[in-house]
Amino acid sequence: MKEVCDLAGQHEVVAENLQSNVIREVSIFVKDFKEERKKVCNLQVFSVSSITFCNIQFSQFTSQRLVCDLS
Repeated sequence: MKEVCDLAGQHEVVAENLQSNVIREVSIFVKDFKEERKKVCNLQVFSVSSITFCNIQFSQFTSQRLVCDLS
């Protein structure tokens, strides 16, 4: 009976250590994932802003060119 209790105690210690290690690793993974997602979202906003700016510049350029061609 003593051996069964010792074995159960060892299983409990292993389970606790495994659980704490897994929780720590998953927490680190989630933190890294959130940071990467934030970077990608910021890059997307910057890209959309750049494309919008380029479209506006192109529209202004073509409208000015059209006015010059008509003159």
